Amino acid sequence: MRQEVLDAAWRHEVVESGGILVGEEDGDGLITTIAAATGPGPGSIHSWRSVEISRDAAHEIIASNPRLREIGVWHSHPFHNYVEPSPCDLRGSLARAKRLGGHIIDLILSPTHHGGGLYYGARVNGWLTHQTRRGWVCEPVRVRPADY
Repeated sequence: MRQEVLDAAWRHEVVESGGILVGEEDGDGLITTIAAATGPGPGSIHSWRSVEISRDAAHEIIASNPRLREIGVWHSHPFHNYVEPSPCDLRGSLARAKRLGGHIIDLILSPTHHGGGLYYGARVNGWLTHQTRRGWVCEPVRVRPADY
């Protein structure tokens, strides 16, 4: 899954790209596994500072396995070392968490190497959006390479 995400992220070198994260939860509603990551899909709209992602591929994956659900999105920030969520990213995370009714995780990929028009890897930061007794929060989470 990792190589497919990297390929999709850097296919659109100077604009953001992204996809849907599909995964499983434990009995308490906590995300335990990212099972699949879609590409942007047909109909997605890319710009240098945002991407609107088609959900069609994610719906097909979810329909094939009732244990899976949409758990968030991944998207690229194509400019080096910009892996913090933007205000637009945070608004989108909150809207997704409310729509999906639980914890969601968003991954932001930023290129680590560029040479001759090719990206060789990505720095990945994860952000968990969830509701607490005091309201909704979006906080960084550690992402292990096996997770993406």
